[in-house]
Amino acid sequence: MPEPSSASRRPYFPDSVLLDPFVHLAPPLKNATTASTTTSALSPIEVSFEVVDPPGLSRCFVNCSALDAGDLSAPAVVTGADGAFLLIRVAFPRRDDREMHTDVFIYKAAGPGKPSLHLLPRPYPAGLYSDHVGVLSCGDGHYLVVVPERRFDGGGRMRYDLQVFSSETNSWTTRTARVASDLEGCYRLLPQHEPSKVFSVGDSLAWVATYLGVLLCDVLGKDPEMRLIDLPPLMPTNRVDLGGGFVAPVRSMRAARDVICKDGWIRCIEIEYPLWSNKFNPMEFRWTAMISKRNLFGSDIWEAFTVDSASLSPTSSCFPDLFPEIWDSSRDRLTLNRVISTAPILDAYHDNVVFMKTKLHPGHPNGWVLAVDTRNKKLVRAVPFSARKVYLNHSYLQCDFSKYLCKTLEERLSQKRSCYLEAQSLLHSGFASILYANIQEYASLYILMQLARYATSNGLGEVATEAVTVFLL
Repeated sequence: MPEPSSASRRPYFPDSVLLDPFVHLAPPLKNATTASTTTSALSPIEVSFEVVDPPGLSRCFVNCSALDAGDLSAPAVVTGADGAFLLIRVAFPRRDDREMHTDVFIYKAAGPGKPSLHLLPRPYPAGLYSDHVGVLSCGDGHYLVVVPERRFDGGGRMRYDLQVFSSETNSWTTRTARVASDLEGCYRLLPQHEPSKVFSVGDSLAWVATYLGVLLCDVLGKDPEMRLIDLPPLMPTNRVDLGGGFVAPVRSMRAARDVICKDGWIRCIEIEYPLWSNKFNPMEFRWTAMISKRNLFGSDIWEAFTVDSASLSPTSSCFPDLFPEIWDSSRDRLTLNRVISTAPILDAYHDNVVFMKTKLHPGHPNGWVLAVDTRNKKLVRAVPFSARKVYLNHSYLQCDFSKYLCKTLEERLSQKRSCYLEAQSLLHSGFASILYANIQEYASLYILMQLARYATSNGLGEVATEAVTVFLL
C-alpha cells in the first residue's frame, strides 16, 4: 500500500484505529468523517465515524431513511480496508415497494475536500458478500476491490479467477491467477481455505485462514500467482481442543490467532489456555501467547517466543485504567485469570503489541480491550467498550483510514480552545504561575520550555507541549 505524502497526512486523527466492523444505525451524525451518496434504490445514505485512539474502539454509523433500528439485527458490515478506503456492505430489507437487496459502498477518507462514498456498480460477484474482501489502494486516489473464485479446468487443474473492480474504469473485469506449482498436490486443502482476514502486502493481497495459512497473490502482476504460506503448528492445548483428526478444524481459529505482515515479515500470534487441557476450572482463564515470525520470501523457519498472562505487570501509565477484576490492590499484582481474553489482534504499527478483547462472561456485550507489550511483558492500556449485542466470532479491524482524515475548522478551533483552557489552568497554578509572570516580562521561548519541562515532570507533558504550541500561535 503506498504511503501518503507528508502533505496528505492529517495530524488531527490517530494514525491507526481499532474499528468495530459492525455498523450502527444512527440519526444524522455530521462531522469531519461524514460522507454521503444514494443507494441503488435512490435513497440518500450517510456514513460517519466516531474515531478514537486505540485500544479504544472506533465505530461506523449509517443514516438512511430506508433503514430502521430493527433492520440491522443482521448488521451492515465493514468488510475490507486499505489505506484511505473502507468497503461497507449494507443489507436493505424487503419493503412493500421493493425486494430485499444489498448494496456495497467504498468510503474514501482522503481529499481533495471532504470524504466521499461511492456505490459499487452491479452485477456483484458472489464473494463480494463475504465479511472479508480484498481492497488494494493503488495511489493517486485509485483502488481495486478483488474477489478470488476457485475454478477447475477440464484436466482437473485449479486456478483462481480474480473478479476485480477498478475505480479508474468504474467496472468489473476478470483476471486469471495460476496456482503456484508447489501447491498442485494441495488441491484438497484450498477449498477449505475460508479467510477470516484480508490485508495488502505491497502490490499483493493476502487472504488469511488462521488454521490453513495465508494465500498471497500479486494481483497487479502481469502473470498473477496464488501461493500458500503455511502458519506455525497449533499450540498443544489448541491442537487437542481444535485440531482433532481432520484436515482442518471445524471451529474458526480467529478467537485464538491473528496474522499480519510488517516490514517483510509474516507475524502470527496464538493464545491457548493451558490449564484447560488438564483440569478445567471455570474461574481460571490464564493464557499463554506464542508470537512467531518468518521472512515473507526467505526461509520458512518461524522464530518464536512466548508470554504468559501471569507474568504481566502494568506500566505506570496503565494504573488509571485498572479495574477490580484484573487488579489485586492488596498484593499489587494483575489478576488476568479472572477475565476471559480472546481474539488477539497484532498491532501492525507497533512491534510486539497485541490487543485482546476481554470480558467477565463470554455472553456479555460489554468488556475491555487490553493492549499488551508482549516482549516487555507489560499491560499498557485497558479501555472499556460497550457493544449493542454479542456476535459470534466478533473481532475488530485494525486499519489506518483515520490518518487521511482532517477535522473541520470548527472542530480544530474547539480542540485549541480546550487546550487553551488546560494551559490557562496550568499557568495559574504553583510554580507555573511564577513562570507565567516571567513570560509576561521576558516573553522568551526559554521560559516557555521551562514550563513544558515542569509539566512533563508532573505527568502533564502532552498538555504542556500543545499548550506551548497554542501560546506561540
